[in-house]
Amino acid sequence: MKKFCDKHVTLAKEKHYKKLFVKYQDCSKKQWQIINGLLNRSKKSADHIRLKDTDGSIISSEKAVADRFNSYFSSIAANIKTQIDARRTFDPGGFKQYLKSPCPHSIFLNPTSSTEVYDTIRKLKNKSTLDCKIEPLKIANASRKFTETFAKVINASFSSGVFPTALKIAKVIPIHKGGSKTEVSNYRPISLLGSMSKVYEKLMHSRVLDFLDKNNSLFENQYGFRPGRSCEHALLNAQNSLLHSLNKNQISLLLLLDYSKAFDLLDHNTLLCKLEHYGIRGIAKEWFRSYLTNRRQYVSINGTYSESKSIDFGVPQGSILGPLLFVIYINDLPGISNLAKFILYADDANIIVSGSSLDEVSRKVNKLIGSLVDWVGVNGLSLNVKKTCYMIFSRTRLNLDRFTISIDNTVIERKTHARFLGVIMDVKLTWAEHIKAIKAKMARYIGVMYKLKRLLPVPARLKVFQSLVQSHLNFCSLVWGFASKNHIESLFTKQKQAMRTVMSGYVNYKYRNGNPPAHTKRAFESHNVLTVHSIIVKNALILLHKVKHMPSLLPQSIKDLFPNNIPSLITTYDDCADWLSTYNSSTFRPSVFYKGPMLSITKLNTAITIPSSIYSLNVFKKSAKSELIKSQSSGNDEDWPTFLLYNIPGLRRTSRERRPTIDYS
Repeated sequence: MKKFCDKHVTLAKEKHYKKLFVKYQDCSKKQWQIINGLLNRSKKSADHIRLKDTDGSIISSEKAVADRFNSYFSSIAANIKTQIDARRTFDPGGFKQYLKSPCPHSIFLNPTSSTEVYDTIRKLKNKSTLDCKIEPLKIANASRKFTETFAKVINASFSSGVFPTALKIAKVIPIHKGGSKTEVSNYRPISLLGSMSKVYEKLMHSRVLDFLDKNNSLFENQYGFRPGRSCEHALLNAQNSLLHSLNKNQISLLLLLDYSKAFDLLDHNTLLCKLEHYGIRGIAKEWFRSYLTNRRQYVSINGTYSESKSIDFGVPQGSILGPLLFVIYINDLPGISNLAKFILYADDANIIVSGSSLDEVSRKVNKLIGSLVDWVGVNGLSLNVKKTCYMIFSRTRLNLDRFTISIDNTVIERKTHARFLGVIMDVKLTWAEHIKAIKAKMARYIGVMYKLKRLLPVPARLKVFQSLVQSHLNFCSLVWGFASKNHIESLFTKQKQAMRTVMSGYVNYKYRNGNPPAHTKRAFESHNVLTVHSIIVKNALILLHKVKHMPSLLPQSIKDLFPNNIPSLITTYDDCADWLSTYNSSTFRPSVFYKGPMLSITKLNTAITIPSSIYSLNVFKKSAKSELIKSQSSGNDEDWPTFLLYNIPGLRRTSRERRPTIDYS
């Protein structure tokens, strides 16, 4: 009877969820609500927070907890700055020594129009704000009179240099970061601003960023919060520098800096002075002064509000302008030394120092740290020395027993692998730890997907697969994707396990009664899914397509990673002798800097690069995916073909036509 009931309960659930997915087949949001409910990811009721007070006692009433949070968040910057001043003499104008020649041009705030306001509101995501979600603003946006009136109000703000006082208040939501939930320091403040404020900020953000880009004011290797730049670009830049040093038998040190409460410590007067230096002058500067000053915040705990307090430092976390203002604030950091290479991603500062010997690296690093500590001090910031670490890269074995680095008399930890912008980098650049972490994530999700298989129709299972599995294989794959074959094959095994959760009917997931697991080759083809090998090849081809045909889509620093003499379809081995002397080495071969250009001259890429794809990146992407699906599906149903990733042809040594070594048809 139990088996009978279980069977029919399961059948009823299958029928119920299939009806739901048919009903909401055109509503992705509703589908994900159903999936998240099955994954137990539904929004939980807010926990009752209990905190330690300043005297060590426990407070539990929501009003007292909210007041405690707000008192801590509003005073944290002042407390840290007091500690900074106690350690060293703070020079209010000392930061000016690091600023180079000022921008000769000044920004002009172009007035907005009702059309621009309409487009700005339409593109806003429907996230929570101080007053409500963005949806009511979007409904009002449909009225022409509303956008015309709103545009006039915003123009009045831009022309007078005054930001509305009513929009300067923020509702702060504390988010637990980890550790004890009774410690107020283990919570991060997220500011919710008014929905109207987001429109002002978005319009000002586009004007300031366009002006800075036009004058090349921002540091080229700053990849955070800038359109067309990503974590992958920053990692490729760092990887290229390290490989060049290793190829010259040099020693490189990567210093991974961590700031304490970076966004909260920005000094408003220093920021305004830097804005003027970069050309944000006159009315525009006064608008930012108005935006930054006289701001207030309160904390909300389960609908209970604290008293509001003034904010004298920093920029609101969760604002649109905050990240851009922080990027401007630290823009002069790379100017402290020419002994190192700086790679920045917002508040993640990463510094590479290279030398022919360990002593040379030590001298450079110690000199650099002296300038770094001074720059941090005069700008009123603080380093989190406990979280700051470094790694040493070398092709030879080094005696590092006596090698130490200190900041403010605190020894910095040396690591053999560390997380760098979401990717775990190891000192041998094998990417073994990162691939291990990806497999662990995939294994966790695969177990959940097996349990949901019978309850979800195939389209829903495929959506979960793309979100929870393929996304991890796509993230920064150009950095780690050319690791050893064993590492990539172990990822492919996990990917196939996940694909079996998408396949219809009963699937043998592992060896059962002597029978091998069910083959997934035709499932990849029928569901139009790329294998991990094809994902890496596709992303490499897209990057090289941009380098050769669409350079405007890439930052200059990324274009410079690929010399002008990289191979093309008509070049021979002798034509590329200079390029091969550097990149056809054991150091560069397992990287996109060698294999990317080689992939771009294969027969596969020739088939992908049709005339229309030279002018449209979307056409190229669709063409690449189609050809790669065809390539990985070739042959019989039981054997995978030789993947192009493992068998990239070389350059011909003569001008005679080279016979293809692989049939990609």
